[in-house]
Amino acid sequence: MLYLLSFYLPRFLNHSFEEKLTTVIHELWHISPNFDGDLRRLPGRCYAHGSSEKEYHENMKAMAAKWLSLGPPEDVHRFLRTNFKQLQASHGGVFGARISTPRLIPADHRAA
Repeated sequence: MLYLLSFYLPRFLNHSFEEKLTTVIHELWHISPNFDGDLRRLPGRCYAHGSSEKEYHENMKAMAAKWLSLGPPEDVHRFLRTNFKQLQASHGGVFGARISTPRLIPADHRAA
């Protein structure tokens, strides 16, 4: 497993649809373009969000709006239109697992 995204429930599901979608895009954008287990690194010492986390978030909001304008299938993002109580009602309960932050283990590329 190279990446793990986690969202705090019920807080995440009680945001607006737009905020939830922006959060998902925000987290996915951190994934390295090389998909090698590392993070996307932006220039400067604040490599995760760049020089302004607010500007980063605004860019993610614009990216989410653009993605929606392309008309993705509703079933891909339908779950973001529900809140926590609706999710519980439709599935009879919500169960989660607390997962420790994974440790980075250098891959031995010679073994492949």
